Amino acid sequence: MTDTAARAARLLTGDTTSLHLTQREDAARIAASNCGPEWFHHLIQNTGTEPTAFARLTRAWRYGGPTGITVAEQPHTPDPTAMRAARSALTEALTEMTTTPVALRAWRNRLTLTGHGIQVRLGPDTRWYPYLQDDDGDWWPAAPADTDPVTALTSVWQQTER
Repeated sequence: MTDTAARAARLLTGDTTSLHLTQREDAARIAASNCGPEWFHHLIQNTGTEPTAFARLTRAWRYGGPTGITVAEQPHTPDPTAMRAARSALTEALTEMTTTPVALRAWRNRLTLTGHGIQVRLGPDTRWYPYLQDDDGDWWPAAPADTDPVTALTSVWQQTER
């Protein structure tokens, strides 16, 4: 019911993106609504997606809806000016957050803090999506997106500092 109400509210504002979902996106949407283990299992089977990949898509939906899935699956080459500005802002913030230098690597729409398991991805909606790397080296959506790359970074920073 919560998902239906949220979709209806978006439709009332003119956002029709939820009307044009692929089968996988719709399955992730349903799974993100906490449908229960039996439904989750059926959704995995019906999409033909590996369970871990489907769980990652479900988490991407929770944090960003259809755009979250796009960010998770499709790297793109954004405006270089936006990436330079974000890199500068993150570098400045990191000098205040830690006493040791942190290497920041850029690739397409992704800025990765090497050695920290944190990545922020610029979405086509100009919001920054924070990701954390698991022990297997896979990247998982980790928090809601934000228009500010530093806010996206700090939303997951504490999770990696042990």
